Amino acid sequence: MDLPPELLQEVLRYLLKNDLEQMRLVCKALSELVAPHLFHSIFLSANVADLEDARLSLTHFKRYIRTVIISPMYLETFSESAYRSEAVAGFQLAKATRNGNRWQEHLDFGFEAYCRQRQEAFAILSTGEISKLFCEAAGGSSNIHKVVFTNAPRQKKLTKTSVQEYCPIAACKIPCETHENFRMIPRLQATGFGDGKRSLACSVIEAFSTTTPSIKELTAEFIDDDHHFLTPSAFEMTPRQTSRTSAFVANLTKLRLCLTVNSLADEHAILNRTVAKVLSNACNMRCLFIEIGFPMGLYTDQTGTTAFQATLDGCSFPKLRAFILAFGSARQDELVSLFEKSPLIEVLVLDGMTLQSGLWKEVVESARQHLPIKTIQMNQLFGGFEEPWARENLEWMDYFHDVGNFIFHDGPNPFSVPEVARYRQDLARDRPLVVECGGRSYEYYYPAMSPRY
Repeated sequence: MDLPPELLQEVLRYLLKNDLEQMRLVCKALSELVAPHLFHSIFLSANVADLEDARLSLTHFKRYIRTVIISPMYLETFSESAYRSEAVAGFQLAKATRNGNRWQEHLDFGFEAYCRQRQEAFAILSTGEISKLFCEAAGGSSNIHKVVFTNAPRQKKLTKTSVQEYCPIAACKIPCETHENFRMIPRLQATGFGDGKRSLACSVIEAFSTTTPSIKELTAEFIDDDHHFLTPSAFEMTPRQTSRTSAFVANLTKLRLCLTVNSLADEHAILNRTVAKVLSNACNMRCLFIEIGFPMGLYTDQTGTTAFQATLDGCSFPKLRAFILAFGSARQDELVSLFEKSPLIEVLVLDGMTLQSGLWKEVVESARQHLPIKTIQMNQLFGGFEEPWARENLEWMDYFHDVGNFIFHDGPNPFSVPEVARYRQDLARDRPLVVECGGRSYEYYYPAMSPRY
């Protein structure tokens, strides 16, 4: 090889997994260079094939593993008739099984495979196999620094060879990805994040306390909109578990937490004594992303309790550099207090937020006064406007970069009465946003904001 190893390592960073797998087969030297890029993570799910891959990686390549990805997805119990109804209703299945592809037989053995996989998944979840493998991966290892919760159901896919073993029809013309649909129809997947004491998330969070302080990042990477949030019941912990989890969180530098809350009045106490208490110890946090989801777009709670109060009450983050708060509710004094206690925030994002009391005008003024802001985004904001705009159901979007103009260029406060009036007039008049890029000017128009040049 003519390239020095350091330069070759940089090249390998940009290759796809399939290319890395092929390169690893060339020679021993390349195999050693490729291994850190190919085996940097393991995927733990209630899928037998995924766990087999994880065990092999832990046995042979544990020194390269940096990230543990955990999926607590499992299959709901469906009767055969319900399974068939879901399958027939699926457009992909209906289209792929036309022209004599014997789709009825596929439904027969597809349901059998679904039942087998559900039994296997239930056995894995009931024995705590995923938590055990996580402890094996993280315990005593200083390499692993990131843990990811995901609702991806599995990582191991059917190949042409495995389809031949799975599908009894000789020379079947149906593609591999469609066999995946027969084996596990996406709409039959349920989440195992929040089931109280039976929650896999809870057992893994508890397992964190047995790991080394090397884990610095904890994130939730949800890719399926049907099952995309943790529920408060996933954080039901005893005082001892809460204390041990707090010790783990104290070492984190990056956290992304997505929650769905049905009623703050009912679930406020759970969140306050677990999430807020745990986060109050996050003294080393540098990047914090919290997303609070409400069903049917319910952003406010009639009791006056805010999502901020439930999850961040009493918290301060002296080392925090980036703070993202999305789709929740807060009061002016809560946000201002956080800014004062976390004076190093450089990146601030407030998205889909409702201000239940106070004014956005004062919030953005406080951010300018107390924080060394370098990047700021404030979009889809509700409430918190002065008269006469307070009486309207106003949704404010930063279409014209008015917040950045205020923070960085001493422009007018975009939430003052005159500026909100101007903002509404600009929308009505179809004012373009002019952006200079590459020596050209692009004009973006509300509401589609598609460029014209």
